[in-house]
Amino acid sequence: MKIVLIDSGMGVVPFIREILFQEKRNTYILLLKEDAFPLGNKSQEDLQHIYREMLQKAAAFHPDLVFIACNTLSTMITEEFYPFPILSVLQYNLLHREKNVTIVATLATTNYLRSRGEKNVLAIPSLANDIEQGNFYNIIHTIKEISFPEKILLACTHYPLVKFLFKKYGKCDVFSFEKEIIQNFPSAEEKMTIHFYTKRKEIYQKFFSSEDIFFSEPS
Repeated sequence: MKIVLIDSGMGVVPFIREILFQEKRNTYILLLKEDAFPLGNKSQEDLQHIYREMLQKAAAFHPDLVFIACNTLSTMITEEFYPFPILSVLQYNLLHREKNVTIVATLATTNYLRSRGEKNVLAIPSLANDIEQGNFYNIIHTIKEISFPEKILLACTHYPLVKFLFKKYGKCDVFSFEKEIIQNFPSAEEKMTIHFYTKRKEIYQKFFSSEDIFFSEPS
């Protein structure tokens, strides 16, 4: 199968790790909207434009499945027809969360959830950018300054990259579903290949040494 993953940056890393660890043998296309990062602070109009742009790029690969690996972009999914099924990380998060868990996400995602009547939500507007930049001083300071509830669900795909810091400094139970989401991916009897379209090849090479990953410049 050919599966396209769409995200904005390093938040896609935990999903790739799980794909490799679980040996989900498919052809993967990773499309990142790096020039618009961070998406969590964009307007609804900008996000809708980015969402459609990325799906048009995905369609060029004739995928069997598209996975929106960005919670913020997941808020843009509508009933529009596309010639492939579309799954999203936010959809999975909302279906599998516990009722007493507070959803921690970007500003755009929390605004969307509040508009749907969600009450247990918490926005951290600057955190995704600090994670992308590797600014651990700001990350730790931000987490320490927040009074977290007992249980939180990380609904920005960047946040699981520092899950250990949420546990240590937020002093709460922390949930995210990268493992479970990839477990639900199909797996074909074929060689796994991951085609990674990014302008920051050197950064992602620090995370992965797999011979199954091929880097290309985005068009």
